[in-house]
Amino acid sequence: MVQYNFKLLLKISLLIIVILNILTSCSKHQPKCNDNDVKESLIDIIKEQLENDIEREYFNEIYNYSKIKDFAVNNGIDIDSLNNVISEKLLLEAWEHSLLKVDEFTFQLSKIRQLNIEESLKKCNCAAEILINAKPFDIKYSAQNTEDNEVYVELFSIDNQSETKGGYASNTDEIFHFEVVDITEHYFDVHDNGFGAARINQVLTYSLDASIVNKSDCKLSEIYFKNTIDLVFSKKTYTFRLDDCTYDKSKLPWKSNDTIHFEFYHYGYNGGFDLPKATLLDYTPNSIVLKVNIYAEDIIGNIFEENFKSYTLMDDWVTFQNTFDPNEK
Repeated sequence: MVQYNFKLLLKISLLIIVILNILTSCSKHQPKCNDNDVKESLIDIIKEQLENDIEREYFNEIYNYSKIKDFAVNNGIDIDSLNNVISEKLLLEAWEHSLLKVDEFTFQLSKIRQLNIEESLKKCNCAAEILINAKPFDIKYSAQNTEDNEVYVELFSIDNQSETKGGYASNTDEIFHFEVVDITEHYFDVHDNGFGAARINQVLTYSLDASIVNKSDCKLSEIYFKNTIDLVFSKKTYTFRLDDCTYDKSKLPWKSNDTIHFEFYHYGYNGGFDLPKATLLDYTPNSIVLKVNIYAEDIIGNIFEENFKSYTLMDDWVTFQNTFDPNEK
C-alpha cells in the first residue's frame, strides 16, 4: 500500500499555486512588445495620427480665408458667418476624406524588440519597424498594464527611413536650395475664430508675400511649404503654422535661378493661439520667429527638402501693437 505524505503534498501544491500566481501577476503587469492587443492598439494609434495629418492637409489645401473674405465683401455677406459655415463644412469633408484614405492603407509590424523594462511602472519599452503601404518607418512605443487590467500603449516616435513629403516616405536624392529675394507684404492681424459660436475669441494671423529663387539645379514640378511661427513668452511658447499658400502655377516647372512670387497666410487656430482682442496689446513676446520649410518635387518624382530657415518678426509685431485697435471689428 502506497503511503502519502499529505503534509508534503500540501506544501508542494501551495508552492505551485504561489509560482503560478507570480507568473500570472508578471504577465498582467508587464505586457510583451509583441502581444496581439499591444500590436492592435499600436496600429490604431498610428491610424489615428495619419487620419489627423490627412484631415489637416486636406483642409489646408482647400481653405482660403482671403477668398472667403473677398466673396463676402463683394456679396454683402458677413465675413465671420460665411467663414464659420465654410470652415465647418470643410472640416467635415476633411474628416470623411481622412477615414476613407487611411482605410486603403496597409500596415505590417516587424522587427519587434524590447528595449528595456521599467519594473516600478510595470512598463515595457519597445521598438519596431512598421510598413505603411510598403514604406518602412522606425517606431518606438511602450506597453503597460493599468490598475484596471487594461493595456495602455503609448507611441513615442515614428520616423521614416527615407526623407518624407507630407508624412509619407519618398525617394530623396539631394537638398533643394532656395533664397528669399524680395518681401512685399508682411503683417500681423486678427480675425474672429470661425470654429463654433461658443469660441468668441480672436485669433492672430500673419500674412507674407515673398519672391523666392530656385537655387538648385533641378526643374521642380510641385512645391509645398510647411511654415511655423513661434511666439516665445517667458513661460510659454505659442506655435501656429501655414494654412494657405498661393502662387502662379503657370510658372511651373520651376527652373534653376527662376523666381516665383508666393503669398503665405498663417492662421492661429492650428497652434492653439487664442487670445481675446483686449489682451493682444498687453504682452510683448521675448521673440517671434518665422520658420520656413519648403518641399519640392522634380518632374521624375524625386523629393527635395530645405530645412527650416528662420526670420525674426519682432518689427512686424511692434508695428501691429502700435496700430491695432482692439475696439475695431
